[in-house]
Amino acid sequence: MCLGFVIVKSYLAFNLESISIATDAVNSGIGAVLAISTIIGDVVYERHPDIWYIDSVLGCICAVVLLAYGVWWVSISGHLFRQCHKCLGQSPRIRDTMQSNINHPPIPV
Repeated sequence: MCLGFVIVKSYLAFNLESISIATDAVNSGIGAVLAISTIIGDVVYERHPDIWYIDSVLGCICAVVLLAYGVWWVSISGHLFRQCHKCLGQSPRIRDTMQSNINHPPIPV
């Protein structure tokens, strides 16, 4: 079922060009891997009790994958933000508004 979610979310993310749905597909994929790893861990433990730690190892591997994905996404987001900010700064109206906000910041309500 989780793999079905991954396929549907990936399809929707590609067709809708949605980054948030793509990120959710990655999270669902990791959930599917964790579910399968739990089953694998139980089967391996039944046959070889001395490898009791296999479930934890697979969980740690999934955590490292999610950490790497998060770091990659933050680095890409920073680049996209700077690129978008640069494009917005080229518009005279937006540039003047940004400059006036720097000189006279809005008063918080």
